Amino acid sequence: MRLDLADLHLFLCVADAGSITRGAARANLALASVSARLRSIEADAGIALLERHPRGVITTEAGEALAHHARLMLRQQTLLKGELRDFATGTRGTLHLYTNTAALTEFLPSRLAPWLADRPRLHVELKERTSSDIVRTVAAGLTEAGIVSDAIDAQGLQLQPVAK
Repeated sequence: MRLDLADLHLFLCVADAGSITRGAARANLALASVSARLRSIEADAGIALLERHPRGVITTEAGEALAHHARLMLRQQTLLKGELRDFATGTRGTLHLYTNTAALTEFLPSRLAPWLADRPRLHVELKERTSSDIVRTVAAGLTEAGIVSDAIDAQGLQLQPVAK
């Protein structure tokens, strides 16, 4: 069977509407196109998924099974989109953060804890390095961020003050 997510969505529009006409309207598709796609879905499945009546359609037992799984798959798609959005916005994943000793021991713990509390699905991997090592590592693209002394030359890198 070659069902894609659009087919599953379309099937649910029709099944939930109880009518191919109303389902086509919900899906914003032409009636003829929806009818053809439904016939194709049923042909691929090898079984009738809808009982067609003059006043609408009802799902067969096989259609109920398809509707059940379609809902699960579309729900999973929504969850996947949200998870990927979290990765894209930086609220999920692993941040590799290099820091010098002074930052690691003096001010980072009190600032990092509330920041991480707002990002519970973000993991921070801290590594202690000298400021010059951090600048070289960040410049080489081997880590995402670093905390260095302002006494170090970090030309070419984007700097954001984090403490005074």
